[in-house]
Amino acid sequence: MLPGRIGFTPRSSCMPAGVPGFLTYPVRPVYFLQTPKEVRIIYSGDEQVRRVCLGVPHSDNPKPSWYGESIGHYEGDALVVDTIGTNDKTFLDNYRTPHTQNLHVIERWKMIEWR
Repeated sequence: MLPGRIGFTPRSSCMPAGVPGFLTYPVRPVYFLQTPKEVRIIYSGDEQVRRVCLGVPHSDNPKPSWYGESIGHYEGDALVVDTIGTNDKTFLDNYRTPHTQNLHVIERWKMIEWR
């Protein structure tokens, strides 16, 4: 790795990006597929999929996984996604900043008008 350069990314090693690393990929379309009980967030670059359960609480002891356990609800027109239970194999950013299994991520997704 060269000083000041981005280290290898999860994508270059074919590993899942995790949360919030999922959002650090180059700009590509992200698709949202919603049913009454869940939202699937699909990154079009390599078809990684996140599952967000709607209207349920977190498990007492979620088993650590690449994308953790994401639950969601709406606040007005914003989808709020609360994620816990991630493993420690992913990074926070493209500079490979590590995290522990205690990581807790809250995201707010909102539709904007595109012109």
